[in-house]
Amino acid sequence: MYRLNIKPFSVNRARSVRAGRVISSKSKKEFQKKCLILLIRIRKGSIKIYPKMKLHCRWGMSYPEISDWDNPMKPFQDLLAKRFDFDDNQIWFGSAEKIKSKKPFIEFTLTEYRP
Repeated sequence: MYRLNIKPFSVNRARSVRAGRVISSKSKKEFQKKCLILLIRIRKGSIKIYPKMKLHCRWGMSYPEISDWDNPMKPFQDLLAKRFDFDDNQIWFGSAEKIKSKKPFIEFTLTEYRP
């Protein structure tokens, strides 16, 4: 399992509307930049890419009681796909758990999916 010391980003904060147009929010761009810097530390060859994959995440949150378990999933899987050069439609199974933590983090595993 890999660990990134970064606050999970909620899809609810990913977009903002300006003058009737939907655009990526500033906070989403900041998260992407910081997260990609952390993901670069993981060598591409250390994560094997399969045609069908399973993604499991653990979100370290200050207040998991008020957060949805799945909100950080899409922004994070998009970044994984970008960093490790795969299409996120190769993820056939995803799961996540919320962990109460004073320090925010994201832990993840990406493995072969075998139904």
